[in-house]
Order: sequence, then structure tokens, then C-alpha cells
Amino acid sequence: MSHRSPVLHTRRSPWAIVAIALTIVIGAVAPADAIEDGWRVIDGDTLAHGAERIRIASIDTPERNWRAECEAEARLAELATRRLERLISEAGRIELVRDGVDRYGRTLGEVVLDARPVSELLISEGYAVPWEGRRHDWCGMRLP
Repeated sequence: MSHRSPVLHTRRSPWAIVAIALTIVIGAVAPADAIEDGWRVIDGDTLAHGAERIRIASIDTPERNWRAECEAEARLAELATRRLERLISEAGRIELVRDGVDRYGRTLGEVVLDARPVSELLISEGYAVPWEGRRHDWCGMRLP
């Protein structure tokens, strides 16, 4: 297994210290699935690297567990989460392009795997939809 170091870029991040402090507190509470090299997948559109939580800004994926509005959404969420885990674990190079902080203190940005945005991969495979400012209705969706 080769060691991968993430390449981290910053566009805008004036609240970085606040975000890191909040993500440490939030990260200690939220369960996450382990991925090698310090990356953890929280759900289909949220990851963590160390204490930093990262929300992929341009997509929406189904909600997991109690946040799911129906059984279909919960099943789709597990599939999206597992797919993101596979993509992260198989990537040779992981790059994070930061673009601010959301209202929950998570870093907003794009995760780029081997020069391809993960958002494009998840949308093209049916695990995500483009973010339109509100949650997507996943209850009538078919499994990818």
C-alpha cells in the first residue's frame, strides 16, 4: 500500500480556525466509517480528513439513518456512502479544493480523485444530483 498525502488548496477560507474548532467538536460526536490514510466517509457527500469535515459543495446525496425520509432513501444513502468509500480507497491522488465553510462549520469544497471531481463521478453514476439549494426528494428514486 502506497502512502498518499492529500494535496490541499485554499480558495477562500476566512473562517478556517473556527471551522476546525467546530469540526473537532462535531467530529467527536458523529460516527464515521474508516478509510485508509486518515480519510473517513460520513455519507455520500460528506467526508473527514483528520479533524476537518468536508461537505462536497456541488452535490446532494440521500440522507442516512434517521435523516432519511423513507426506506428507499436510506438504502440509496448506504449505496452512495459505499461508492464514495470505494472511490476514496482506490484513488491514487486525493485533492481538496476548499471553497468556504457551511453553516455547520464544515469545509465546503470539491474533492478531486486522480484529476476528476468526485461530484462528477457520483452524479454520472446516479448516486448524487447537482445541489439546487435544497434537499432532493429521493423517495421515488430507483437504485443505481
